[in-house]
Amino acid sequence: MTSESKQTIHEIRTWFIRLIELFRTEFDKLSEEERSFITKADYYGPPCQIEVFWLSEPLEYQIIAISHDPDRPDKEIIINGPYHGHEFINEMEKIMNEPRWRKPIPKDSLYYGAKTGKVKRSDVFATRLSGFLNLIKDSVFTEFKTKHMGGMVIDSNSWFWCVRGRVDEFDYADFVNKIIKDAKQRVRISKVKSDSVQEKVQPQPKIKGYGAHFYPPIWIGETPETTFRDRLSGQLYPPPSKILDFDFNGKKLVVYSDGFVGVEAEDESEALRILNTIFGIALISGIDCLSTRELELADIKIDPDSLTITATTWQFSSLRSLLMERRRDTLYYIRKEVPKETIEEILNKAEIVARDQKLAELLIFLIEGYTHYANSEYSHSFIINWLIVERYLSELWEDFIKERQVIGDRKRKLKNPVQWGTDHILETLNLAGKLDDESYELLIDLKNKRNRFVHKGEAIDKPTSEKLLNFSFKIVESKLSQHFDCTLDEE
Repeated sequence: MTSESKQTIHEIRTWFIRLIELFRTEFDKLSEEERSFITKADYYGPPCQIEVFWLSEPLEYQIIAISHDPDRPDKEIIINGPYHGHEFINEMEKIMNEPRWRKPIPKDSLYYGAKTGKVKRSDVFATRLSGFLNLIKDSVFTEFKTKHMGGMVIDSNSWFWCVRGRVDEFDYADFVNKIIKDAKQRVRISKVKSDSVQEKVQPQPKIKGYGAHFYPPIWIGETPETTFRDRLSGQLYPPPSKILDFDFNGKKLVVYSDGFVGVEAEDESEALRILNTIFGIALISGIDCLSTRELELADIKIDPDSLTITATTWQFSSLRSLLMERRRDTLYYIRKEVPKETIEEILNKAEIVARDQKLAELLIFLIEGYTHYANSEYSHSFIINWLIVERYLSELWEDFIKERQVIGDRKRKLKNPVQWGTDHILETLNLAGKLDDESYELLIDLKNKRNRFVHKGEAIDKPTSEKLLNFSFKIVESKLSQHFDCTLDEE
């Protein structure tokens, strides 16, 4: 390290010490009310630690982490660097393995998994830092001026911000004066508001829910044209906007232009039933769509007034969940355009189907079976689709028994699966003209393959799985058509 770098490090450390001391002097002069309006990001009270990550070449940037850790000394100032660009990531990785960065974040932090106590500060810092590194890379093509570039929360006790240039090029007194001035301004604004409002109305609590994207990806409406600059940055689609909100059997539901569907729900299982019913109707309607799984759900908060999503938390578990990363799009996510009217029709049909538990289950079986088939899991797909066939045959058999007016012991015997199995039912329904020859031959063949899979472990191949999937599609389409016809007749 050069003597010039050592001198600069001393100046940066002195700059922060002066900032902390001036802040505390001015903070002590504030009233309790004014102090309450100092944000966590602007607070330099004890205990306070500051750590600087200094990139000197090819462009000069400093990333400043501010923490309030009671286990570390107050006014601890750590300056890392200066680093050249090619060594920055390696040096950062070493620092992130030091004990202060290996500590779990507080469980009350607004970060996915914080409640487990297993998420480290370095884990969060890495995700936050990623976005700033992209900004630094892009800044090669912008005019370079010393600038405060904003910041982000690390956890409930930590914050970081980024400076283009060096922090000691600013006037630390201006920093402190702005913090104090803003706090006093917030107090004045709050008093004006309280004086003008006769009756204080408590804001309605946010609506809890879950959401997921249509997958494969869609865009609702006509895809907006992107500029050369957008495409150069990797953004093929604009930021999504709310397309519509919907009352789904008493539950609030919102849909965004990028195919994200959020629904009010108490737990994941309720959300999965609603979302997969919607995605199932989309599949039946000719939109290629896979079922969503619990790990792919995002936790959301819906504003009750605007019916917009105000908070979203998710984990990367599949290609579908990667769609939540909306800052950039890639060529892997070319989206199919779907008219808004089509989505509204899908929601209307899904709402009707969801009221019939058995029909909804049948539809969800179908999309689950299709999803396994699309993922080349042919045996899984076959078993799920066979459940649809069994329900179909059971209903045909029940109707046949009723038609023949069978009662008493004879009815009990015919409905006993031990005495009257699938073979007997298929033979009887075919001979009675309730099951056509083509369907009979197909189901006999599929039943035998099902038995060999279950009892002998013979894997189901793709053609066999596809035959059963196509037959299941016809069953569910017929059931839905009958159900919608009945619903229209009732209306």
